[in-house]
Amino acid sequence: MKKFLEKREGFTLIELLAVIVILAVIMLVASTSVTGVMKNAKQGTFRNEFLSLLESAQIKANLDQMGGTILKSPGDTKCYKLSEITQFSKSGDSNYKGSVKVTKKADNTLEYKAWLSNKEFIIKGQDAGVQLSNISDWTVDAKDTCAD
Repeated sequence: MKKFLEKREGFTLIELLAVIVILAVIMLVASTSVTGVMKNAKQGTFRNEFLSLLESAQIKANLDQMGGTILKSPGDTKCYKLSEITQFSKSGDSNYKGSVKVTKKADNTLEYKAWLSNKEFIIKGQDAGVQLSNISDWTVDAKDTCAD
């Protein structure tokens, strides 16, 4: 019987608890860094969506201008709501809000002022950074960007 007890294989309770504690610490450190990477990736994706919105609005404004329907004189403006821009109107995602205001300048170039929000992030202007959205930003609508 004594030989049987001496030849036991396995881990003691203390050894198992030590391994569990070490694994918990490693998981905590790893999850913290992964969360930051995921947030940065979401912000980068949102910024790309905003730049895509600007590009789509530029194409739509140029087509409308070539058709002679808008922006005939310097100072003329046109507001495009998100639903009027093809890429976003077909997505069916109601989490997005935004608009683009197009103004014809004296030198006949077009100036764009835009904002986009998806309830999590908001971005205003082409060179602006992505910010966390809050309820006051979410209540902004096209008339605020496209006000006279």
